[in-house]
Amino acid sequence: MGFCHDEDGHIVPDPDEEVRGVVSLVFRLFRETGSAFAVVQNFAKRALRFPKRAYGGAWNGKLVWGRLTHTRVLCMLKNPSYAGVYVFGRYQYHQQISTTGAACSSSEGGASADATSDCSG
Repeated sequence: MGFCHDEDGHIVPDPDEEVRGVVSLVFRLFRETGSAFAVVQNFAKRALRFPKRAYGGAWNGKLVWGRLTHTRVLCMLKNPSYAGVYVFGRYQYHQQISTTGAACSSSEGGASADATSDCSG
């Protein structure tokens, strides 16, 4: 939560200011309390809701606001995306299917398909 894809498929901060605000609040409360459980308790005491995106069905892509869970806080704290560790597009990975049906992979930085395969460039 807190990130979404733009029209070009890049990962960007969520345009919804309320979403960005509650995500920031989770991290601020954790810095202040040092406890994921205390963050959840604080949200509950203040009757704050936390967003999640629905996937599939009539609500596909819509925000659904609900109770913040301890598991959700832990997942956010462990997710390197929030620390800026993950950089979209730093490495590119391409996969081609040869005329014989073999999968041939290459990645940015000089790695290329196996020389014995019949994949082209």
